[in-house]
Amino acid sequence: MNLDKIPTESTYRVPTTEHSRKNERSVAGLLHPVNWELAESEVEVSPGIVLGRVESSPIGKLYEELCAVHGLDDGSFAFTSYVAFEPQEFITEYGDPYCLFDRVCNVIAIVTSQPIAMCRLLLSPDGFKTCDDTQMIYNYGEQTEFLLAKNVTFDEKIVAEIYKAWQVASAVWEQDKSRGRVTNALTYFYYAWRSHYIDQTCLNLAIALKVLFSPDSQAETVHQTSFNVAHFLATSPAERKRYYDLIERFYRLRSRIIRRGIPDDDRLIDVTVEVFGLCSLILKRILLDSDLAEAFTDNNLRTNMLLKFMFG
Repeated sequence: MNLDKIPTESTYRVPTTEHSRKNERSVAGLLHPVNWELAESEVEVSPGIVLGRVESSPIGKLYEELCAVHGLDDGSFAFTSYVAFEPQEFITEYGDPYCLFDRVCNVIAIVTSQPIAMCRLLLSPDGFKTCDDTQMIYNYGEQTEFLLAKNVTFDEKIVAEIYKAWQVASAVWEQDKSRGRVTNALTYFYYAWRSHYIDQTCLNLAIALKVLFSPDSQAETVHQTSFNVAHFLATSPAERKRYYDLIERFYRLRSRIIRRGIPDDDRLIDVTVEVFGLCSLILKRILLDSDLAEAFTDNNLRTNMLLKFMFG
């Protein structure tokens, strides 16, 4: 991936109008690296929320115009897909795990097991005929090159999973807002892929896993969290041992970061990248199964599930 071609931070704004002052604007986020491989040019994820192909769309044409006329992104960048929202008043602070826009992007990152490396927002008062505000809200950090294993592809399977996962994530949010275990785990996963440094990614993933799998008591939390993760994911004794050993190594790294500073870079990168994929797999499994989501949301159901891991 050629980092020299990544655009620098740049914004464009026009004077505030009465319409934009009401915040009733359409919002689109141009995503990178996300390839569009569906026959359709746009797919609805939820009422008022769509995924689409940038090429030949009104959003793509508006972006190219901004690049040509105002020199945005040094003359354009290779964005191929977008997530867009119809005019509403719900979006205020972008780059926040509780913002609707960012919660949708977090679900995309979970389903694809890849961070969204870059996202440029376009805000429009007239259905993307013009733009009155644009900003880059996600950009490459140190951790991006480590976590980004491949370009994301929006195909039928991935988009169907995003659709289903978003329905569950949205329902959990409406029920618990920022207070429940699943919502907290989603929040710290968001912090993990948005962190600027790999050690911060490690710490946030550690919190996400503990939120989901730590016992109610404080005794032997690392052992119990490793044990519960292994039993939740594994389909064989060999897999259980591999997952258990991985999570124990991961928490030793976390403890070393907290107590003695950054451990060996290679070990930190290798283990954290593997656990990032594992954590996204866990959250994806929860969001694709409403019964599992309910089990992690209700403390009694979660306790019973963890007890079954121990005693069958």
